[in-house]
Amino acid sequence: MQEPASTIFSLLNFYVHIRMLRKMKNELRPDTPLKWLWYMYGIVSCHAWIWSAVFHTRDLPFTERMDYSCAYSIVLMSCYSMIIRVLRKFTMVNLVITFFFLIFFLDHVLYLNQGRFDYSYNMKVNVMTGLLTVICWLIWSYLNKEKLKHIWKIQAYVTLVVVTTLLELIDIPPLLWMFDCHAMWHLSTVPLHILFYSFVIDDCKYLRNEELKYEKLTGLE
Repeated sequence: MQEPASTIFSLLNFYVHIRMLRKMKNELRPDTPLKWLWYMYGIVSCHAWIWSAVFHTRDLPFTERMDYSCAYSIVLMSCYSMIIRVLRKFTMVNLVITFFFLIFFLDHVLYLNQGRFDYSYNMKVNVMTGLLTVICWLIWSYLNKEKLKHIWKIQAYVTLVVVTTLLELIDIPPLLWMFDCHAMWHLSTVPLHILFYSFVIDDCKYLRNEELKYEKLTGLE
């Protein structure tokens, strides 16, 4: 095992996603709006963290490319999920968005796997996608802060994501030759998943209640 700390923390991230997916399954009805979306987000995340653990266990060209490709799948899925949540009532628009995101991800992965790995391009795409997601979440949460009591959770989450990502920019010697900044970044993301899924569960419950209110209202009419 080449990087034991990063490997263990990657597996810990995987475990937390599994636990929170089970929590979501237990707390949300099968017909809850957007439950399918967050299940897909969880599955994509679990897959990516497995490859992160594999890569940190054995650094090979194939495992490196899988790690980078799957890491971006989380970033892009986060952006996609945010857009679908915000525009959830526009079915046709969401279909176009889904098609675009699929094509973009496939094109990104194919480009990275042709010839020499382009680290600079991959970093720029990740940063731009991540910034778009953070900015849109913050704007949406600001516009809905009076209506949604659980909105503070997504505000706190995206803020902490930005703060913890700064660990990737710090270059200091590893503690005990094992706990470097990258490993500590992996560890720092673990509690953030719990906060994010807490928002997701609250938000899905809110959407379910709004749906029931609408059905009751139209039934009275």
